[in-house]
Amino acid sequence: IRHTQRHGHITGMNGFAFNLRRDRFADARVREALALMMDFEWANAALFQGASERAGSFFLNSDLAATEAPDAAERALMAEVPGLFPPEAWHRPWQPPHSDGTGRDRALLERALGLLDAAGWAPRATDGRLAHRETGELFQLSVLAQSNAQQALVGVWFLGLRRLGIAPRFEVLDAPSFTARLRANDFDLAYRFTIPPEWPGPEQRALWGSAGANNTTGLARPEMDLLLDRLEVAPDRASLVTAARVLD
Repeated sequence: IRHTQRHGHITGMNGFAFNLRRDRFADARVREALALMMDFEWANAALFQGASERAGSFFLNSDLAATEAPDAAERALMAEVPGLFPPEAWHRPWQPPHSDGTGRDRALLERALGLLDAAGWAPRATDGRLAHRETGELFQLSVLAQSNAQQALVGVWFLGLRRLGIAPRFEVLDAPSFTARLRANDFDLAYRFTIPPEWPGPEQRALWGSAGANNTTGLARPEMDLLLDRLEVAPDRASLVTAARVLD
């Protein structure tokens, strides 16, 4: 008998943090286009025997995760900072894109190229390299990590990125060099692993706050700071869950 026993702990998230301080990654259309090229379904079947689960939440496997459409309490809190959310967030939770599992999902490729085109990036007629239409700048992208553990998955993503006309790089550094690059904000994307506590609070401000010490992405929005305030001072579990889901 084979039995899979699920645990009840928050699993955290392995992920790649965009450096929003760089103009090309500050555009949400660009980030969405790049994310579309991560064929997780193919990688999961080919590399991980179908045993992995793609994270759709920073609070995965807990009641803090935004896995359903926002309820009345969540919408009331969202209404205080409406500019923070895209229109679809009011009706459904965010989930990562889902491919057809072939490793060459043409629909996702066309969607990604359309998003990049709207953001001003298109493949050059001469060599197919992705470049900005106005400036001619080539689209550069590198992923920073401390080990080769993520190289297989990154390799799958890079195959997709090359279809867009991007020549990505994977940089593996020792711990001091990795930390120094993060502190200097000298990176495009960086691999991070986070596990939030069962009762999240001030430590989330360090990750997502405008002046957060561990704010890898550089996200700086007063609306986020307000949500972090609500999370930190939540008087009960229900208020904490509402604030966490809206933050998620």
